[in-house]
Amino acid sequence: MRTKQGGWKWILGRGMVVSRDQQGNPLRLTGTHKDISQQKNTEHALKKALQESEEARNNINAILTSLTDGMIVSNRDHHITMINRAAQKLLDVDEHQAIGQLVETIVDGQVFSDELGSILSQEKTTTTIDVEMMDQSRQEMRVIQARFSAIYDNESIPSGAITLLQDVTRSREMARLKSEFISTAAHELRTPLTAMLGFSDLLLESPDISAEERREYLQIISSKSESLAAIVDDLLDLSRIESGRLITLDQKQIPLQQTLVGLIEQYSRQLSGPSIHHPPQRHRQYVVHR
Repeated sequence: MRTKQGGWKWILGRGMVVSRDQQGNPLRLTGTHKDISQQKNTEHALKKALQESEEARNNINAILTSLTDGMIVSNRDHHITMINRAAQKLLDVDEHQAIGQLVETIVDGQVFSDELGSILSQEKTTTTIDVEMMDQSRQEMRVIQARFSAIYDNESIPSGAITLLQDVTRSREMARLKSEFISTAAHELRTPLTAMLGFSDLLLESPDISAEERREYLQIISSKSESLAAIVDDLLDLSRIESGRLITLDQKQIPLQQTLVGLIEQYSRQLSGPSIHHPPQRHRQYVVHR
């Protein structure tokens, strides 16, 4: 019903026939009219709130589904209340199997349970651990990084926890290979440096050596310098790979026999002659065999 002010009101009308004529037609009616505008406005607001709540829930579900990291939400008793698709795939478990179960039954490991307990007891605010798990489909061990954070209620008391899971197997393997490469590179750096320092000292401390021997030693120093430059190039290539840049590989055929003969001659010279030692006061010793 439109009001005099131009607005609208909801009116609920109820009526009944109190008398009829001989043919049964209504002669007199009685009834009531009630303004239910506030009730209708409340119903409209409630419907809108429910719609917004449904949209928010759908948005949350869409976000959880699109997360590349696995996520588990558990209550204070460690029971799972929510698990996203990434976590289901990572742990090889179905959502219906996981909901209501203890986290420890899905993610095996006492360390995992202890860290979750430390978050809920407020010993820690956040914590991160690595857990090894068997990938049943691939039949291989995987390294899963778990990051724990507490969920707080209105009184700032932990009511549950969020656990983010990420497969870091490849990154851990890359870190191991990087460490091995650096260790190998350090050893490879030491080898040519030792030869260069030894032959340099030999040239400085032996003025009576022949021109032929002097030239031979200088050639060895030059060759070792090239080896050092190649190792430095390898380290720079590693840095480029880590930063995501591409490197160009110069692929070509080389005479294997010539390379092997050169290496044999080089190490034969180092193993057949006298040793050159640095003085002890320099706190290091380099030995080069001619």
